[in-house]
Amino acid sequence: MKKNGVWQLCVVGMIWVGLFMVGLGCDRTETDRSMTVSPSNARLLWQESITFTVSLPDNAAEDRELYYPLEWSVSDPSMGYLQRIGGDSVVYVAARRSGPNSILVRDPFGAEGVASIVQEQPVEIGD
Repeated sequence: MKKNGVWQLCVVGMIWVGLFMVGLGCDRTETDRSMTVSPSNARLLWQESITFTVSLPDNAAEDRELYYPLEWSVSDPSMGYLQRIGGDSVVYVAARRSGPNSILVRDPFGAEGVASIVQEQPVEIGD
């Protein structure tokens, strides 16, 4: 009977030590899975173009790096398209339509960045 009590005490002690180690020694690291797209907002006239660049947020630049290849896409391809995609930048070309659009960039591990675009019809000035 005495042997069983010692065995149970050892098991309880190992569980307690394990919980203590998890609580103290094994810090959980939360990884920021976002990327920053610059500019974050753009206003374009029809058929204008703009270059967007992706980077890591300031608070993550020391702990992470950009992973390639990056996948760039637009939410509404009828509003505009991506041209000259290369590395950490892309050129967006506005179509002849007014309205909102957005660009999304994603790395192979699921980190994402977004930029918003508003397209407007050019104002024609008469004589």
